[in-house]
Amino acid sequence: MIGIIDYGMGNLHSVYSACQYLQLDAIISSDPKQLEACERLILPGVGAFGDMDHMLRSSGLYDWIIEQVQTFHKPLLGICLGMQALFDRSFEFGQYEGLHFMKGDICPLESLQVHEKGKEVLLTVPQIGWNKLFFSRDFALA
Repeated sequence: MIGIIDYGMGNLHSVYSACQYLQLDAIISSDPKQLEACERLILPGVGAFGDMDHMLRSSGLYDWIIEQVQTFHKPLLGICLGMQALFDRSFEFGQYEGLHFMKGDICPLESLQVHEKGKEVLLTVPQIGWNKLFFSRDFALA
C-alpha cells in the first residue's frame, strides 16, 4: 500500500489517479496511524515552500515523516514541492528548513539578461512561452 500524504496542499488526486492507472493500492490521508500501515509514502505538493513547511509542522507530519524515513526506513517519494522538501532548506520567499534527507538548498532562479540579435532581452522567471535557442559553442547535440 502507498500512502499519499495529505497536509492540505498538493496535487493529491492526480497522484492517486496515477497510482490507480498503474494498478497500485494507494490511500490519501493526513492521519499518521493510517499512513503507518503503508509500505511506501508519497509527499506531493504545489505552492510555496514556506506554506508547506507551516502545514507540515502544524499538523505534526513534519516530525512524523522524519521518523518514518530515518527510523523505519520507509521509502518516500517527493513530487514537485514535495521533492524540494527532501533537501536541507529553501530560500523561496524567506528561509525554511526542509526534511534534511538530501544535502542541498532550494534557491530561487533569477531573471536573466541575454543578447539576442544585437539587443538586450530580459528572460523572466517563470519563463513560459516560446523562445529561440542559441548555442554558444559546437557540441554533439547542436
